[in-house]
Amino acid sequence: MLKKRSIGTVYITAVFAAAALFGAPSAGPLIAEAADGSPKITVDNSVFDFGAIAQGAPVEHLFTINNAGSDPLKIERLNPSCGCTAASLSAQIIDPGNSATIRTVFDTTGFQGYKVKTVRVYSNDPQQPSIVLTLKGSVIPDVVVDP
Repeated sequence: MLKKRSIGTVYITAVFAAAALFGAPSAGPLIAEAADGSPKITVDNSVFDFGAIAQGAPVEHLFTINNAGSDPLKIERLNPSCGCTAASLSAQIIDPGNSATIRTVFDTTGFQGYKVKTVRVYSNDPQQPSIVLTLKGSVIPDVVVDP
């Protein structure tokens, strides 16, 4: 017994058969080629746990940013989460295979308890235009008032 097929099913089958016969390129390699010709931002470790620190002591950390792509990576801007956190960049342009550092400083003056501070890094990486660097830990006050 023969099954009835719609014209659409026959057409789609014919298109795939022709593509297989004549070696039409698939979308996979085209996507891979586009990704290969661009910068790619990576970070060794995006989270720094500073543990417990006395109130008023600054928390400083260097994050290493890498370019795993084949084009130069441009760091467009750094955006700390608040005025208590500062960030500076060692190089704005990172050549393929190279790295740069982002120095972060969190001023713990006036803070107490568990804190999480972030710096968002914006770049020209088309696949991941921004990443977040995180400083976290506890700020211990010198004096605790308990009624």
